[in-house]
Amino acid sequence: MAMAGAIVPVLIPGAKAETTGSETSAAGGAVGKENAALLNAVEDTKALPDYVQREWLGPHFWGNRLQDWRLIEGRIECVSDEKGPDLRTVSLITRDLKPGEGSATITATLGRISPKGKGFGGFLVGAGAGKLDYRAAALVQKASGEGGGLLCVVDTDGKAAFREHTSEDKWQEYKELPSTKMAGTVAYSGQPLTLTLQVAPGGGEYALTLTAKDGDAVVSSAVLEGVKEEELLGGIMLVSAATSGPDGARYWFKDVTADGDKVGRSGERAVGPVLGTLFSLNGNVMKMTAQLMPISASDPQHVTLEVREAGQGTWREVARKEIAGGYCATFRLDNWDDSKDWQYRVAYEDDGTGQGRKAYYEGTVRRDPRHAGRQLRIGLYSCTIAAARNLDGGGGRRQLPNSQDLGRYTPQCIYMPYTEIVEGSKKLNPDMLAFVGDQFYETNPTTKVRDENPIFDYLYKYYLWLWSYREITRDRPTLVLVDDHDVYHGNLWGNGGRQAPDGNQDLGGYVRAASWVNMVQATQCGHNPDPYDPRPVQQGIGVYYCAFKYGGVEFCLLEDRKFKTAPIQGESLNMHVPELLGDRQEKFVKEWGQKVKDADARICLTATLLGCAQTSPDGLAVVDFDSNGYPPLARIHAVRLLRDANVLILAGDQHLGSVIRLGDDTYTDGPIQFSGPAGSTSWTRWFEPAQPLANAGETPNTGDFQDGFGNKMRVLAVANPSITFKEYRKHIKGRGQGIGDRNLKAEGYGIVDVDLDTREYTLHCWRWDADPAAPEAKQYAGWPMTFGFDQVAKG
Repeated sequence: MAMAGAIVPVLIPGAKAETTGSETSAAGGAVGKENAALLNAVEDTKALPDYVQREWLGPHFWGNRLQDWRLIEGRIECVSDEKGPDLRTVSLITRDLKPGEGSATITATLGRISPKGKGFGGFLVGAGAGKLDYRAAALVQKASGEGGGLLCVVDTDGKAAFREHTSEDKWQEYKELPSTKMAGTVAYSGQPLTLTLQVAPGGGEYALTLTAKDGDAVVSSAVLEGVKEEELLGGIMLVSAATSGPDGARYWFKDVTADGDKVGRSGERAVGPVLGTLFSLNGNVMKMTAQLMPISASDPQHVTLEVREAGQGTWREVARKEIAGGYCATFRLDNWDDSKDWQYRVAYEDDGTGQGRKAYYEGTVRRDPRHAGRQLRIGLYSCTIAAARNLDGGGGRRQLPNSQDLGRYTPQCIYMPYTEIVEGSKKLNPDMLAFVGDQFYETNPTTKVRDENPIFDYLYKYYLWLWSYREITRDRPTLVLVDDHDVYHGNLWGNGGRQAPDGNQDLGGYVRAASWVNMVQATQCGHNPDPYDPRPVQQGIGVYYCAFKYGGVEFCLLEDRKFKTAPIQGESLNMHVPELLGDRQEKFVKEWGQKVKDADARICLTATLLGCAQTSPDGLAVVDFDSNGYPPLARIHAVRLLRDANVLILAGDQHLGSVIRLGDDTYTDGPIQFSGPAGSTSWTRWFEPAQPLANAGETPNTGDFQDGFGNKMRVLAVANPSITFKEYRKHIKGRGQGIGDRNLKAEGYGIVDVDLDTREYTLHCWRWDADPAAPEAKQYAGWPMTFGFDQVAKG
């Protein structure tokens, strides 16, 4: 079986490639022997079709940002329209400079898109300094910083030069480095140039020679000596920089190569045309969304789904689907046999190189665990920011004592691709994944685009999430909820889907175009089980709240943002009926609860906590209207409905792992809600009451609590940051609550075990970097925690 996401090309157009045997790839995945040979045979990075125009640059390239580059007429063009200075990059993700003595030669043809303005174009080497996963190194871009690499470029006058890209203080200066300049044989005519970078070892260091040619004639050349190996290790990139404002220079590239014994070749890293898949399983109904890179209107417009029983037989086509908005296609099969493991592959007619080869993305739909005699294990994830610092600019000086430096392109700053969480999850091996919101943050890793329909900006950020987690989503049912940041809101009160008055999110409704919101939901939630009541809300915005059964457990999934009303409905605090779930979802929960009343295990998925378990630096209850502590009357109604349905509630959003018994009249007459910690975030919350609480547990900050809205609850476990809120506020004034150093935060993910034999739920809360397989592995204090099925609804 091919590694997830690897392009598996077929040399004969239209032929069907079978996968047999396996070998270990450089990235640690399994790649079929025949497919590995094919990958090596078609690794030519020059291969770019000259008959399409699209934002996907091809399988070897990752553009920063997606909207800043396009493939047209067989060349890669920078089309950024940002006001300068502006530096944009394309990562050559299948190549890097690796440790060990050796030489390298990197070449490309490049030219000016416009004769106006100043700037430079060429290469960047050493992206990530060899310390980052290749996907993280692929994000090196506009702002310089530690790990930012070395610029090897030619300016608009045709002069070759080396520039730094590692300054943390002067992050947009790109200062030229002293080098030996060699005279050219011809004057620069403004025509396209062939740029060649030669890396040669000597005396434990390296000499870099950069030469720009017009045909066979040398226009300019520069030599940089005494370069340490650590300055070269890591990713190889193309660079286009405008230094004179919005009319600055932009560059195009073609015929890109990187060769030599110091160059690492990793064909299995190629990305697209299918980036990843998400699927759900509900009895005999399997739904799957295949997410493609942005293809051209002249590319094939459909994908097919092929399956075979695991390890047996030949592939057979079971569905064909047109590619829809957001470059995704959703399959629905209603005769699925969930008692068997099925291999699948999504087939696309063109691998992106213009060579007429098919490409496949492969995975496995495992049988429902109840057929395998296993108890159900659920992974719980939310709130994943790509980087601690913005990659478009800004400083990163330490603001807290004992915090570590966050070099812009270092493992301390770049969280994506969340390797520790993914690897820990693989060891814990959940049967099902629940991503309950904020798969990304709209302002990270690059500045938010403020268009009402920012399709490519959205896809760029969403792709980073899917590119990271596809290793586990490719073979596990994955349920996804869309939360506020997924639709470019800081907070979201959906108000039944209305358009936000005056574009103000705080007045309730959606700020951006309804068609864009539907595209977001299609990419992230289109594969979820069928909605309970598919009627759209205002503006034609779709819904996805639903019920399903998996692993012997009955589930309901709620949209606790879409119907919720904002405190301010117009220009003032107008009189209005406050809503949380809304009439439709309240009716759904009541009917679903009656339908599954005889089921042993029942779980509800929501975005956030039905309460406001937050305190101020002085330990007082705070009011956060974003939480589902608001509106309190509607919250009480929801708590009662879920209590009557006898559910365990799973959520995220709060960035504060907790297990809470929700209260109604008393502190303990409601259901249990487990809110998992943030996977990675820049906003931190605390629950540190000023005085010990009544009925406290064995761990700190537990017991009976009344929140700022008057809601009662009993906090059974909480994972606070290692720095207290009071200590934090001594150093950082104002309203900010950002922390970059992960050692000071309490990030991670949840695991829920459902044992149908003992009739128990066991809740686990793991730190982001924990190795759960290590003998000394410990969870956050207070976990694991076990409840009987009959204990979750009411204490």
